[in-house]
Amino acid sequence: MVVKFLLLGFTSLAQTAPYCLHVTADIAQPPSVAYRLTNNCSRSVTAYAVTVRFNGSNGTVTASYDQDFWPSLGFEEIQPVIASVNVFGALRPKAEATMRQQAPSGTTSISSVQVDAIIFDDGSAVGADSLIQAIFQRRKVDYNEVAYWSKRLLSVSSSASLREYATLVQGRPRTSGASFNSRREEAAAYTMESEVESWVRQLGNLVSSGRIAESAATFNLRQFLTLRRDIGARHLNRQAEVQK
Repeated sequence: MVVKFLLLGFTSLAQTAPYCLHVTADIAQPPSVAYRLTNNCSRSVTAYAVTVRFNGSNGTVTASYDQDFWPSLGFEEIQPVIASVNVFGALRPKAEATMRQQAPSGTTSISSVQVDAIIFDDGSAVGADSLIQAIFQRRKVDYNEVAYWSKRLLSVSSSASLREYATLVQGRPRTSGASFNSRREEAAAYTMESEVESWVRQLGNLVSSGRIAESAATFNLRQFLTLRRDIGARHLNRQAEVQK
């Protein structure tokens, strides 16, 4: 499933790089920039990186952005009940999506958009090697947190109550008093811990309001964790480019 944001834009500019992922950019509700993506590739896209040159009151500014769909791969195959989760999945061939990111302060227009790298769902990639490797490395760091929470929560019985799951996430067990080897590891730990807390809290609210049964809530939680663990593991390493 592809989620689109409705934005009011102007000063649209198409990309200059000859890759099959087509990107145009607008200044939308400054200082934001909206990217409209069209996948003209023969394979689904799981991540991309772009460089954008902005014109503004401070002169010309160059900024690099990337978007990785890895955290939500496979979620388009289910019907999640957690409203706050943005479900994208991979950008499939011929699919379109609109993404939004912050633009530099004072931006008035865009002078160029360049696609620097694309990663496909088969693990192959084209573009700047340093950017591609950085995305794969980030996935591996993030996956360590997915693996931690999957092991912690999926170890209990599938018939456990939602209260039992809530007990496992109380007190921020992953980050309380923890030491990390890098800022990226720390950020990944806090992000995943917050996600799990949010899932359990929102599911609890849905059960309390009578919108879903508790058994459905715990099944949904386990399904999310299983998807993050199993599908995420299949997209951690770069594969050789076999199809142009």
